[in-house]
Amino acid sequence: MERLLIRVDLNITPEHARSHARFHETVDAVRKGLREARQIILLSHYGRPGGKRMKAYSLKPFQSLLAHALRMPVGFLTDPFKPSLKQQMRERVILVENLRFWPGEEENQEGFAEALAELGEAYVLDAFSILHRAHASIVTLPRLLPSRLGWHAEREVRAISRVFHPRKPFITLLGGAKLSTKLPVIQKLLEEDATILLGGAMFFTFHAAIGRRVGTNPVESSFIPVAKRLLRAYGDRLLLPTDGVTRDGRIISLDEDYTEPVWDIGPATRTAWKAYVRGARMIIWNGPLGRVESSLHREGTRELARAFPSKWRAYTLVGGGDTLEALRLVNIPPRRFSHATPAGGAFLHYLAQHTLPGLEALGWKT
Repeated sequence: MERLLIRVDLNITPEHARSHARFHETVDAVRKGLREARQIILLSHYGRPGGKRMKAYSLKPFQSLLAHALRMPVGFLTDPFKPSLKQQMRERVILVENLRFWPGEEENQEGFAEALAELGEAYVLDAFSILHRAHASIVTLPRLLPSRLGWHAEREVRAISRVFHPRKPFITLLGGAKLSTKLPVIQKLLEEDATILLGGAMFFTFHAAIGRRVGTNPVESSFIPVAKRLLRAYGDRLLLPTDGVTRDGRIISLDEDYTEPVWDIGPATRTAWKAYVRGARMIIWNGPLGRVESSLHREGTRELARAFPSKWRAYTLVGGGDTLEALRLVNIPPRRFSHATPAGGAFLHYLAQHTLPGLEALGWKT
């Protein structure tokens, strides 16, 4: 094959690229692709420039980073719409400028996908973290060229889809700030007989749903009716914290009205939840259980992570960049778990829907 297009994910700051898993996966994808084709054309996005050229979001800095890692020259294509520029690209590896500099990427324009298709003879979609986006390079380009799922994306898909057939006891730890982003996952997992341990800031809405006053802690009022319905239907498997750690480090009960800002789960909750985690055969974790950026509010995340059974006794799946960062702050390495993915939105979408737009475009069957 002459030219192979590979969609990767370089949505990371260039300054931290060399220590980031996505950069190393990109380098590995290029090396694998060069076994199949004479020339590799790399496609990616970076940030949210909104369909405009913005120097701060250019992929140009990655040109030298890739060249150094690959130990070979890497070309840079500033505009895939200009045939004269394409003809000048002689290097074996070419990086195309940020796809989101053109509105056609996020608007899923056929013409934009056709311009990208002219760059190669076949297409590998190796960016799991954006497979939930209905963008041109994700859902339209695969229809225009012989296409397949990439090496690293396939590994993610197979690792995550293992929880679609859960082993019991099946436990899910959910943290983070917004209930709205995780409600579809909560509903799906409860239907699949998971027991959910709800930390972060999401449980305030559920406390409000049972009539508890929670002071100034954030409540998503529009979701209170849904929270009430879930508690009625699954209250024995939707567990809320019984105590918490306040902003200034005091332990308070959450079994009654409270007014202080709560920034972590308390010791009684940690003890009860660790028993669930230690006895599980399958565990999903997404989102820190407290405000881990504060050293006073890391114990919930730290203690629950340490309680995880070995990956030889239980299948343990951790997802989301915030979750991995929280684990780094409490000195728990990702290798502690069966599989850890930095993907956030795609991870949650896949758990909730058991499919992704990018997978459907490729005809992938889970």
